[in-house]
Amino acid sequence: MSEGSPQIRPVVASRPCATMDEVRAEIDRLDRLLVPLIAERLAYVAQAARHKPTRADVVVPWRIEEVVAKVRECAMAIGADADTIEQIWRSLMAISIDWEAWHFDRREARPSGR
Repeated sequence: MSEGSPQIRPVVASRPCATMDEVRAEIDRLDRLLVPLIAERLAYVAQAARHKPTRADVVVPWRIEEVVAKVRECAMAIGADADTIEQIWRSLMAISIDWEAWHFDRREARPSGR
């Protein structure tokens, strides 16, 4: 939880775990669900590189703030810590921007006509 945030009881609650092994198993289960979703998100980010005319268009500040607003709203709706969710998403978007830039650069490096 971010510093200064009040204790929030999420609507989406975790199940009580009796041991650290149970906690780790639940985190591993969630990671197995999250990885395919993040990979799918990155696949769309890679597609975005094909639709942008210049490398400068890879970073779209208004879109970053739009996404942050949406995830904060989503977090608040389920009772999660919106500040922490925002930090996670800003990190995810920074990595996504690098991923998109890499795809854009690969596209530009291809010889014409391919």
